[in-house]
Amino acid sequence: MDLFNLGKSFLGSGGGSSGGGGGLNPFTVFKQFDRNGDGKITEDDFVEAVAHLGLGSVGEHAVRAVFKQLDTNRNGKLDLSEALAGFEHLKSLLPQGQA
Repeated sequence: MDLFNLGKSFLGSGGGSSGGGGGLNPFTVFKQFDRNGDGKITEDDFVEAVAHLGLGSVGEHAVRAVFKQLDTNRNGKLDLSEALAGFEHLKSLLPQGQA
């Protein structure tokens, strides 16, 4: 599976848990990734969650590289704003109407 299809799978192509227009609700996804409920997603949380979602086939190294790109303040954790920015970026990579 290529990265485009992984992103499409992650965001959902319809019938997701957003309660409306299909796809995943980014707030729900954030809460699922934040294993200890502290409002931050650690790199290990991120790697584990991506694998759990079935997107780990790109490899742990690639997943960790994505985490580092999303961690714009370089504190080793994603806060909600960093995670939402990553989610929106991923959505922007999909063709119109796919997210």
